[in-house]
Parts: sequence; C-alpha cells; structure tokens
Amino acid sequence: MLEGNTNMTVARAAAKQPAKTWTCLGCAHDTVELVIDLGAQPPSNRFLRAIEEPVERHSLRVGQCRDCALLQLIVPMPVKLTRPRVGWLSYSEPEAHLDSVCERLWALPGMPRQPHVLGLSYKDDSTLARLARAGAQTYRFDLAADWNVCEPHAQLETLQQAATPERAALLARQYGPADMLIARHVLEHAHRPRAFVEAVLPLVKPGGYLVFEVPAGEKMIAAADHAMLWEEHVVYFTKATLERFFHAALLPAELWQYAYVLEDSLLAIVRNVPASPSLDPTRADAELEAGKALEAQFGASRTAYHAQLGVWRAHGKRVALFGAGHLALKFVNFYGLSDLIDCVIDDNPNKQGTYLPGSCLPVVGSSILRDRAVDFCLMALNPDREAAIIAAHSPFTASGGTFYSIFRCSPIALRPSSGSSL
Repeated sequence: MLEGNTNMTVARAAAKQPAKTWTCLGCAHDTVELVIDLGAQPPSNRFLRAIEEPVERHSLRVGQCRDCALLQLIVPMPVKLTRPRVGWLSYSEPEAHLDSVCERLWALPGMPRQPHVLGLSYKDDSTLARLARAGAQTYRFDLAADWNVCEPHAQLETLQQAATPERAALLARQYGPADMLIARHVLEHAHRPRAFVEAVLPLVKPGGYLVFEVPAGEKMIAAADHAMLWEEHVVYFTKATLERFFHAALLPAELWQYAYVLEDSLLAIVRNVPASPSLDPTRADAELEAGKALEAQFGASRTAYHAQLGVWRAHGKRVALFGAGHLALKFVNFYGLSDLIDCVIDDNPNKQGTYLPGSCLPVVGSSILRDRAVDFCLMALNPDREAAIIAAHSPFTASGGTFYSIFRCSPIALRPSSGSSL
C-alpha cells in the first residue's frame, strides 16, 4: 500500500541565515515565515478508481505572518488541481446559528423593511431563504450564468478566481446594488482574499453591508489538529486575525462568533462606507505563540499516532477511519499512517470502491462495523455528528468495538503517547 509523503519537515531557516519571507495575504506585509512543510500532497477530492491511477501533487506549506499573525498557505495549490473532476461532491456547513444571525441582520442600522439581498454562492441558499420568508427581496448568483464559470463541476475554488471588480460591476447594473451581500464560507478559499473583498464591494450600495462567514481556527490551532490544514482553505482566520484583516483593508467590521465543537462560525459584518479612524487592533503575540505550538507539536503527534496504531497492529487489531473526506485523507497522509489503517468507511455510494489519494486506502461501507471486520474506528468527521454515528452503530460497540475521534476537542478523542498500549 502506498504511503503519503513521509519526508515532512517542520522547517526553519538555518542559523545565521535570514528566514525567507512571503507577502501576507492579510496585511500585505512581506513578513510571512514558514511554519510547517507538509510535503507534496494530492488534491483531497481526487478519489482514485485504481491504486495505480496517477494523481498530481502540490506542496502544502503553511506560514504565519509575524505582524498580523494570520496563518495561511504559502503558494496555494492551483485552481486547476483543486477543481473537482466529478459532480457528486458536496460540502455542508453548520447552520444552527443562522436563525439568530438573520434576526440580528434585520436589526442592523439603516436596514430597509424589504431589503435587496444578494447571495454569492450556493452556500448562501439557506440564509437567503430565511431572509426571504421575513420579506427580503433575494437573488443568488449562478456560477455559470452570472460568474461566467463554464468548467464542469467547478465550485468555490473557481468562484474566488472568477470574481473581479469588472464582473461585479456588471452584475450590480444587471440586478441592482444590494442592501446586503451574503458570502458564507468563500473568503477562506480566496487565493487573494483582500482582492476578493475589493472585487465584490461593487455589488453593495454605499452604506450597505457585506456578511462574510468563515470557520474560526482558534480551536484547531490550539489543539494542533493538523488534519484541518487543507489545500482548499488558503487562510485560517481567528477572531483576532479577521479583525486585523479588515483593519488592514480599511473596512469597518463588526465580528460575531457562534460556538461549535470543532470550529466556531465567525461572521464579519462589513459596511461599505469609508473607514473611520479606529484604534489599532490587538497585538498578535498570543496568535504567534499558538502558531509556534502548531509547528512544535507536529513531530510529537506523528510519533504518538504511529506508536498507538503500531501497538494495535502488533496485537492483530484492525483499524478503520470513518468519513472519506479531506480530514481523513490529511490525517493519514500528514502522519504517514497508511500501513497502520485498514480502510476508510463512508456510506456515500459514489465513494465506495474508490481509494484515497496518497494513502490508497480503500473506501468501504459501514456494514463492516456490523460484521466486526474492524476493532477500532477513528472518527474523521465533525464531532457534532459523532454521537449520532455511534448510536446508529450500537451493535459494533456492544460487541466490543471501540470508537475514537481524531480531534482533540472531541469527548472521545484518541490521545496517544509514544508509550501507548491497548
């Protein structure tokens, strides 16, 4: 079985040599330093039909700005690689907070009784539906008809590239400038996030609002959950770094945060008005220290997982991952665990019979839990779903099988150490 790139190093410039730096995607200063080099990685959405099927790779390097502390990819994977090759892939975002969000949006200063609200992508459909029920006039842009994206199966990776000020100005003339633009879970995909924000500003009338929602990275960074690092998320905002991002872009923003187990939802309510004088944002010291911890813990985490799974393997135990998504793929590839895991479970029929790129682990159905074909099942999906999955597979646990989570924030987290045992 092929193994992901194991020549992964936590890299720093050699002593007495100046560290190489890159331009920050947030503050635009030339102060981004390499934090961790995760090697050449395949696109996570490139499910293989045969082990021998070739797959392109691109370096996945994570850096952090020493000025604003924004964690970000260095030279993101090209769009042509991240663009899906199939039409059945879908991504869901947490939505339990959206009723509260919409109530607060209605109360924003200057919001008309029947606002004209535009949605940037399919990610905004549920928010638009809530606002429409309350009386808003809504429209959601179509990727092909409005953004002129014709590549089959294109998603947000292509939208962020297609959004230009010229195209936005044309759409504003066609549909009228909005009182509010909703843009959920697209800013973190932008290869040039500041340029992306500037590109969509023409869609909003002066004094109107732009609502950007992004996943908050505090918990992932603090827990050093490296599997959250992904070629499709170019920037990893925290509340503090998102505040600094809009401060650097000279746009006034109010931040709202909604708690979830794995990643909080972070909203920036940005007004299309000239920036007014404001206090400098908070210092970046705490975020910089957290970034260093993400770097420092990589080697220890890799060693500990190898030790734990190695003990299980030595005792003839069989191990599966649950959830054939990018989280499972990165967990295996980053830590080089392909020889210690038997398979990946996913009940999406389109994924079954395929292999994860990099590790070439086979994707199978959850019936193997019922049949006790594995002993340990490592959950590689959002911890919010873990209880439901475990309840649905109670015969597995009743017969001695054990579920763990790969995420440290989960109550069933696997917490290995180099001396792990059964």
